[in-house]
Amino acid sequence: MKDQSRTKQALIQELASLRQRIAEPEQSELVRKSVEYTLWKSKKELQWLFKSMINAFVLFESVFDDDGNFISYRFVHINDAYERITGVKNEEVTGKTVHEVWPETEPEWIKRYGEVAVTGASQTFELYHAPTKKLYHCNVYRPWDTKDHFCVIFEDITERKQVEEALRRSEENFRRSLDESPLGVRIVTIEGETLYANRAILDIHGYDSLEELKTTPTEKRYTPESYAEHQIRREKRKRGDDVPSEYEISI
Repeated sequence: MKDQSRTKQALIQELASLRQRIAEPEQSELVRKSVEYTLWKSKKELQWLFKSMINAFVLFESVFDDDGNFISYRFVHINDAYERITGVKNEEVTGKTVHEVWPETEPEWIKRYGEVAVTGASQTFELYHAPTKKLYHCNVYRPWDTKDHFCVIFEDITERKQVEEALRRSEENFRRSLDESPLGVRIVTIEGETLYANRAILDIHGYDSLEELKTTPTEKRYTPESYAEHQIRREKRKRGDDVPSEYEISI
């Protein structure tokens, strides 16, 4: 009876052991599939992120010479925005160095990128790229603790800079036209504070500088009758009433 009980117990243990050995590969397979799905999902999300970015993104591989000097960089991946801004395609440039894609790339690009790749210190700068004829605002960083790769996120600021330069030139021309005008020009706030006065109006009043005009009390710049009229106009402006755009003063 004891032998039968022992045999039964041994069979139960053997069956339990067998079930465990069968279950372990099944669990391992489930874990493997779960990890693969997570990796696949992360990859798809990352691809979507790069694809939907407004700014250009590129992952570069550093290129060094035999002495360990940074001399170039190789394309690993570019996003859609990079393609749109520069005109190159990911499949066309992947695996190629920048000198193979754009042989006339300026040395300053090599210098700036090399500093980030070697030191790991991120940089933000604006730099013109002659082969693409565009000005870029760049953020360069090293994603891993190795000098083998670095990333760049940038935007094309060519048009914005052109607009800013055109506005600056327009302002300079306007300022010059006021400065050189034979007519006296003075720009004031609604409270009467002088913001600008050209040379002609300073000469009319007999002042040497804008500061002298500003520090001279207003009543000293007019005859008593003109000063009284000035006060009336000033109060009307404060109330928002209409004031004639042309009037005469006596000084």
